[in-house]
Amino acid sequence: MKKLLLLTFGFLLASCGTTRIKTARAMPVDGIGVIHKPVVAELEVRESKVTGEATAPARVSVESVKNQAIIDALQKADADVLVEPVYDIKITRFKIVAKVTGYPAVYKNFHTIREDEIKLLYAGALYQPKVERVTAVRDQRKLFWIWGGTVLALGLLGTLPFMLY
Repeated sequence: MKKLLLLTFGFLLASCGTTRIKTARAMPVDGIGVIHKPVVAELEVRESKVTGEATAPARVSVESVKNQAIIDALQKADADVLVEPVYDIKITRFKIVAKVTGYPAVYKNFHTIREDEIKLLYAGALYQPKVERVTAVRDQRKLFWIWGGTVLALGLLGTLPFMLY
């Protein structure tokens, strides 16, 4: 009995844990209240394109597979950013294959903004290019023939008993 009591008491002590919660205050750098000097960098874009590829199961999101393809391309080119990426995405029942092609670029010459670059900062804030996302649609004809053939086969099977009499 003493052993059972000690064992139970030991489990109770072992199950007690300490939870520690920390709080902090944060303020975004681009928001109101924080004044900072902007940092400017040059972007050196290479003229040759690079291609990256990623494959994942169909349960993974397409955006995640696209990001993995970008990571593959950037690692191949040893670059920081991919300029003008073009995606080729194939979605099957079991997997997603994403290929991306674009121009690799590297950030260079980081420095705080100079007086002559302030005009570029304003131009970048005023000019927001209209970017249009083009998404390829699955070939619906294939699905139509699969569903149509299934309905036709079921219809023929349903009328088979009436044909025999």
